Amino acid sequence: MPEEFMKNTIWQHSPPCLQMEENFWPETKLTPRESECTETRSLDVSKTVMHVAASEFNLLSRFSSFRTLKRVVTYLFESELSAAGDTIMKLTQATVFSNEVDSLSRNREINIKSKILNLNTFLENGILKVGGRITHSELPQNQKHPILLPRKHHVTDLIIREKHLELKHAGSKATLYAIRERYWTIDGRNAIGRIIHHCVTCFRAKPSIPSYTLGDLPASCLTFTRPFLNVGIDYRGPFYIKERRYRNIKRVKSYVAVYVCMATKAVHLELVGDLTTEAFIGSLKRFFARCGKSKSMSSDNGTNFVGASRELKELHKLVSSKQHNEIDDHFLQNQEIKWNLFLLDLHIFVGLGRQCPGHFLIGGPLNGLPHEDLTHINPGRLSLWQHAQVMRHHFWSRWHKEYLNELTVRSKWCSNSAAITVAKLVLLKDENLPPLQWNMGRIVSTHPGPDNIVRVVTVKTTSGLYKRCI
Repeated sequence: MPEEFMKNTIWQHSPPCLQMEENFWPETKLTPRESECTETRSLDVSKTVMHVAASEFNLLSRFSSFRTLKRVVTYLFESELSAAGDTIMKLTQATVFSNEVDSLSRNREINIKSKILNLNTFLENGILKVGGRITHSELPQNQKHPILLPRKHHVTDLIIREKHLELKHAGSKATLYAIRERYWTIDGRNAIGRIIHHCVTCFRAKPSIPSYTLGDLPASCLTFTRPFLNVGIDYRGPFYIKERRYRNIKRVKSYVAVYVCMATKAVHLELVGDLTTEAFIGSLKRFFARCGKSKSMSSDNGTNFVGASRELKELHKLVSSKQHNEIDDHFLQNQEIKWNLFLLDLHIFVGLGRQCPGHFLIGGPLNGLPHEDLTHINPGRLSLWQHAQVMRHHFWSRWHKEYLNELTVRSKWCSNSAAITVAKLVLLKDENLPPLQWNMGRIVSTHPGPDNIVRVVTVKTTSGLYKRCI
C-alpha cells in the first residue's frame, strides 16, 4: 500500500546489512539439484567452436577473398593473423580428408584406396602435409612438405585466385609453381586453368573469337554472268597524293573505291577525290564506262569504317547519310540497277581478292548483257565475232566445271563454336585499339542465316545499338 511504502526506509537507506563491514555480509550458498549433476562431460571448447563455425555457419564458403577469410577466422577464434591460415587448413582438411586425418592422428596407415596414398602424407601440428621424396633437398621446409589442398574446394579456389592476382595475372604454369612453394593442390593444373578461364581481366587481354562453318556462297558468285554484272563495293583509305591544281599544297587526301566482281573475283579500283556523294557517283560512272553497267551492287553500309580515327568516322558518315543514299538511289533507279545494303559476312566472302584470267574482262558491249549460247551451232556457220563468243563461252564452261567444284570443300572453319544467345556479354573487337580497351556489350537479338547459324547479332553498348558480324 502507499502508506506502507512511505514508512519503509530500505529504499532510502539500503538494507541494514549493507551498512556494516563486508565481513559481516550474509553468505548465500547455491546447491544444484540432483538431476543436474547426474552426468558430467568434458568438452573441448576449441573443437566445438571449430565444428560450429565450419558446419553450422558455412564459414569457409561465405567469403570471396582468402585475406578476408583469415581476418574473420582471427576474430572468431581470438588468435593471431599468422595462425589463422593454419586454422583454415585444419577446417578444410577436416571436411575433405577426415578419414585420413583420423587414421594418421591414431598412428595408423591410411586406407589403401585413398586418393592421396601416393603422396606419403603426414600430420604436422594437426595439418595434413605431403611427404614426397625430396626430404633431403635444400629447399625450404614449406616447399619440401607443402600443405595438402583438396580439388574443387572453395578455399583452394580462393588461394589460387589470390596468388593469380598477386602475380599480376600470370599464366597457369607460373601460378602453379608459385602455389607449390607452400601448398600442394590435387589436380592443380586443371584447377588453376579453371580459375584463369573465369578471370575477366585475362579474358579481355586474350579473348577467344568464335568461329563457325563457312556459309554457302550466294547465287551471284555461282551464276554464269558477264564480269562485273553483280558487284560488291568497298572503300579504302585515306591515301595521300600529290596535287598540281593548287599552289603550295604538297599532299591531298584521297580514297579508293574498290569494285569486286562477285562471279569472277576480278577487282577494279577507282580514285575518289573526297568524301562527297558527287565524287562517289563520278567513280561509279567511270567504272560503268570501263567495265560495263552492273545489274546489282552490294555494299556493307559503311559498318567496317567504324573506327577510332576521324577519317574513318567521316567515311562512315558519308556512306550512311540519308542524302548520299537518296542521290545514289535516284541515280541507280535511272540506270535500272539494284542496290543491296547488308553486313558483309566474312565467312562467305573469303577469297574475293583472288585474280582470274583476263579473258573474263573481254568480249561484250560495255552496257550489254551476256550473249546467247552458240556452242550448239555448227562452227562453219559462225562469223568471226561469234567464234570469239564461243571461245568466251568455253572459258566460262571450264570455270563452271573446274573452279566451282573446288569451292565445295571448306578449307577451314569446319566446326561451330559455342552458340551465341541473347543476353550474353561480349567484347566488340576493334582493330584500332588494344584488347583491354575494347568495348563491352550485351547481345539483344540474333539474326540467323539460311542455315540457322547466327553470324550477325545486335549488340547494346553504352553508346547505342550496333549490328555486327561475329
